[in-house]
Amino acid sequence: MNYYQALDFLNSLIDFSHIRNLTYSAEKFDLQRMRDLLGLMDDPQQYFPIVHVAGTKGKGSTAAMMASVLQAAGYLVGLFTSPFLFDFCEQIQVNSESISHEELTNQVEVLKPLLDQVKNITTFEATTAIAFQYFKDCQVDIAIIEAGLGGRTDATNVVDPLLSVITSISYDHVGVLGSTIELIASHKAGIIKPGKPVVAAHQVYPESLRIIRDTAKQVGSEIIEADKFVNCSPISHSLEGQIFKTDFAQPGNDTWDGDYGLGLLGAHQIENAATALTALSNLTKWGFAIAKEEVAAGLRYVIWPCRFEVVNRDPLMVLDSAHNVDSVKKLKQSMADYLGGYKILLIFGSSVDKDIEGMFKVLLPGVEKVIFAKSEHPRAAEPAMLVKLVRDIPVRCEVAENITEAIQSAKKQADSQTAVVVAGSIFIAAAAREVILNTQGGNSK
Repeated sequence: MNYYQALDFLNSLIDFSHIRNLTYSAEKFDLQRMRDLLGLMDDPQQYFPIVHVAGTKGKGSTAAMMASVLQAAGYLVGLFTSPFLFDFCEQIQVNSESISHEELTNQVEVLKPLLDQVKNITTFEATTAIAFQYFKDCQVDIAIIEAGLGGRTDATNVVDPLLSVITSISYDHVGVLGSTIELIASHKAGIIKPGKPVVAAHQVYPESLRIIRDTAKQVGSEIIEADKFVNCSPISHSLEGQIFKTDFAQPGNDTWDGDYGLGLLGAHQIENAATALTALSNLTKWGFAIAKEEVAAGLRYVIWPCRFEVVNRDPLMVLDSAHNVDSVKKLKQSMADYLGGYKILLIFGSSVDKDIEGMFKVLLPGVEKVIFAKSEHPRAAEPAMLVKLVRDIPVRCEVAENITEAIQSAKKQADSQTAVVVAGSIFIAAAAREVILNTQGGNSK
């Protein structure tokens, strides 16, 4: 088996991410399959400490910050996230290095015979199992595991973590998780384990925090609310980065008080940093030694692509993976904070099952022009459909055959006073990044 055969095998399994308008059913999200598979593998997830991260938005950035700080502190750190942007292997990383194509192939060859004994394993379940095995093989000191969809019935929720982390909860995947914030939050809060602390990020919806608190109380877990544990306030920002100040609320935790540079842009990333710092502080109680300068290095050099990422300067081009109403509100704020003097030329593509009209109401007012494009993902919405959904918003529209054509058109139209912003889907942002950085136009430095 070569790498591409290994990918073909993984992609031949059941893949819910490719199903339009996916809905919940007990047989689709049955954790017993995952437990049975891992049992055949000698439960690799039990061989290293874990931080389990769930939430609607900010979970990837928060996980990346935690991993970066722990790596700066000298630990060997596993990081499992999804979906991938460019290469399947980037979902599974140890100290910022993706699992190699050769190693992934080896892991698939070992896993494949086991799937004869456990039926209906999904692509995500198999990938999660491979991540656990790889982290065990690498003898990582700790792993940061990001939940895929929801939390309670997610394939990652077979772990017994040192700590659970729940980032901002908002409306997304309503067909699977439910149409109310309470239902969505109950799925996310399902990662809370008896007797193990949970860190809760600042929640936009009070109902989310209430569900998290109630669940923690029911299972006897301490809840640590990030916005009460540490105050992170912005000092300055530019397209090169931002600086914020920390003030830890409790004596004994104030050794990390001070000013920090953050490589990720946007006020919401400071909120994510507060969540990451709260979780990292708790890890010190479990014996993880982290000095202030290591916190500073980890935050300053964290990399998390397609999150208000500047990838080109002439013309100015910014990529963002905002794909629901709440994340689009954060994008709109970042555009005001960082791009206030620019006309906005928006390249937009979305998955068909998102609240597209809700996003348009927030994002399109004030935009000079929007170019609609489509990623190659099976759930991508047709650009012609997106044009129809603009309805009464006064904005000029253009349709591109693909993301390459959209980027080329935007570059021709943009002048020194124009910022090109790509948003609407992580898949459209990833496709745009690949096009931009693989041409001579990529000049973010």
